[in-house]
Amino acid sequence: GEPPAEAASAARGQCREAKPPDGGARLLLRHATRLVVDSDALGLEATRALADQTTAQLVDLAWWRLLPWRNQLAAAFDPVALRPAVSAVRRVEVTTTPPASGALAPSARLLLGWLASRLGWQLRSPREATDPLRHPVALATATRPGGDLPPGTLVAVALTAQLGDAPLHVELGREPGAASLRSTRTAGGHEPLVERVALDTLPLPALV
Repeated sequence: GEPPAEAASAARGQCREAKPPDGGARLLLRHATRLVVDSDALGLEATRALADQTTAQLVDLAWWRLLPWRNQLAAAFDPVALRPAVSAVRRVEVTTTPPASGALAPSARLLLGWLASRLGWQLRSPREATDPLRHPVALATATRPGGDLPPGTLVAVALTAQLGDAPLHVELGREPGAASLRSTRTAGGHEPLVERVALDTLPLPALV
């Protein structure tokens, strides 16, 4: 799917300023049918500016790299007994490697924007949203070194929701070597459920 509008809107004013394309780029934008970009490298504002100048379908590699993370967050609420918690998320923390620009990494903005879109949140500030019942949702971001990982790479997501009288904790973390994702779900006083999934996403030829 395409990245939600909330992701771009939440990032407006926090990304690098987009430079106008030169003549060759304008010609390409006019005639292209599909445009492959990487907002982790360009910044979301520059990506948005390109999208506004073309009718081509936009494919953002940063968005596709989030696919395993999005799938695992959604799967955490698949069990029937846990589904009420999806409407009672109270806190989300997203951790990336330090971004090159010093601002919040595009991958973090995209993931928070996706959550807001899917769960009907209103983004009040970079630190807070409200859910459809007007309950506050705390939004936190952090950075930590990632070895050889590129700047701004997503390395962990922690989500806390309310499940009746008990909390539900969902933690996703990139495993050493960056080839797999560890997913841990803890509901109430039960033993944590741990899963590992590959971080492989669609190869570039499949996207173009």
